Formats: sequence, C-alpha cells, structure tokens
Amino acid sequence: MLSVPAFEERFGPMDVHAGHFRRYSPEDLDQRILAAGLRTDTIRAYGWPLSYALEAVRNRIDAKKLAAARRRGTSAAELTAASGRTFQSPALRGVVIAVAAATLPFRYAQRRPTPGIGLVAVATRPE
Repeated sequence: MLSVPAFEERFGPMDVHAGHFRRYSPEDLDQRILAAGLRTDTIRAYGWPLSYALEAVRNRIDAKKLAAARRRGTSAAELTAASGRTFQSPALRGVVIAVAAATLPFRYAQRRPTPGIGLVAVATRPE
C-alpha cells in the first residue's frame, strides 16, 4: 500500500515544503506499479472535499515558509523533515481533537469515488 500526491496540475508550495518532486495521475501510478513488477489491485483518490480548501491554505502558508527558508539558507532536507509537523504541536492537542471531530463527516464523504489531492494504491506481487 502506498500514498502519493495526486494530479500534477495541483503541484504547489505545499509539495515543495513536504519534499515532493512530482504528483501522479492514477494512470501514471498504475504504470509505475506495473514497472516495479507488481499488480495493481486498487487506486483511489482521497481528500475531497475538505482537502481542497486545506490545500489552498497550506499553499499560502508554505509559500511564506519557503521564502523565509530561502532567505535563511535552509536546505530542502531540513524543510522536508519539519513539514509533517505543521499544525501538529503537542500544545495544540485541543485543536487536533476539535479538527478530528469537525472533519468526521468529510472523512466519510471521501470514501465514495471522488476527485482528490492524493492517491492510495494497493498492489500485490503476482504469483
């Protein structure tokens, strides 16, 4: 199982900050899985509808962070190492709980086939 960012046209500051080099279409991901000698079982998009809004906000925030990091000479590796901790400070535990509760309906909505900002693929080795 793997998760990748989806749809090249969505590439933005959030991707650079996270250390992504590209985004994938379902077809491209399927071809890469096959090239690795695996069989694709499923590929599903996720993140709709809420992640579209969150992505727009994160792109604005991360564009500012990237500009500041460039001025300081921060490396891409340092940015990537810190990217997974955005909005996840232990001091924000109450915020994390509130966000989890508020996003519950959206987590169920994205279980049906939808567009999204990420892809999840399940693949197996052929026998």
